Amino acid sequence: MQSLIKKESLDKQDIFFADYGTFEEMPLFSRWSHINFLKKYSFDKRNEVLIKQAISLADEAMTSAKLIPNLDFNEYFICISITKWDDVNERGCISPNIYISKRKSWLLSFLELVEFDSPETSMIKNYLYNLNIKEKRVCVSKSYGGENDRIYIVDDFFLN
Repeated sequence: MQSLIKKESLDKQDIFFADYGTFEEMPLFSRWSHINFLKKYSFDKRNEVLIKQAISLADEAMTSAKLIPNLDFNEYFICISITKWDDVNERGCISPNIYISKRKSWLLSFLELVEFDSPETSMIKNYLYNLNIKEKRVCVSKSYGGENDRIYIVDDFFLN
C-alpha cells in the first residue's frame, strides 16, 4: 500500500491542507496498474483494503489538521467519497477518494448528507463492520436527490 500512496502523491501531507476553492476530491488510485497488487484478493477483500487505507489517510490528516498554522480547524472537513459506481464490475473494486474542504459549514449545508439504504450503501456499511471501523456513517447527498452516484463515509462528529 505504501507504494500506491507514493505513486498517487498521497504521502505528501501538504496536499491535504492546500487552498482549494470549495473542495477537492483526490482519488486513492488513478490507474488500475497502481492497484494491480490487489488482484489476488476477492472483490470484497480488495474493497476492504482500499477503504481501510483511505480512512487511515483521512484520519491522519484530521489529526495533523489540529497542528497546521493558520488553518481554521472548525471549518476543516475530510471524509471518504466513493464514486464511479458504473465501472465497479469492470474495474473489479470500488473507487475511494479523499474528499476535503476548508469550508465545512458551507459544504455540509450544500451536500445535506443523509443516511440512505441501498445495495451500495449496505455494501459499504458491511465493509466498515468487517473492518471494525466505528464512529463513521455512510451517507449520500440529499441535494443530489439521494442517489448513489457518490457515497460518503463521514466521521460521526461532523454530522452531530
